[in-house]
Amino acid sequence: MVAPTTAANWAGRSRSRAGPVAAALRDGLAQGREYVIGSIPFADLGDPVHSVDNLLRPLSDSPVTTMTSGDRSLLYRPEEGRSELYHLASDPR
Repeated sequence: MVAPTTAANWAGRSRSRAGPVAAALRDGLAQGREYVIGSIPFADLGDPVHSVDNLLRPLSDSPVTTMTSGDRSLLYRPEEGRSELYHLASDPR
């Protein structure tokens, strides 16, 4: 078993209790990426998952992977014709 790493062991720009990542974000030092990708762990329909509220239940619909960059967001589903592309500034929420 691997021992967990604590914030005290991390290399960074801050010694605050929030840690170096929070300090970099707060100070504007973290540049980030030009895109964000979000997804649940890979699973097939019917597989038991507990992604939403930690209750184990079968996956009843295909998972959606989101890819967002700038003013566009793609909701990708593996089935043909089910993916959706949004222009964030003009599409309804």
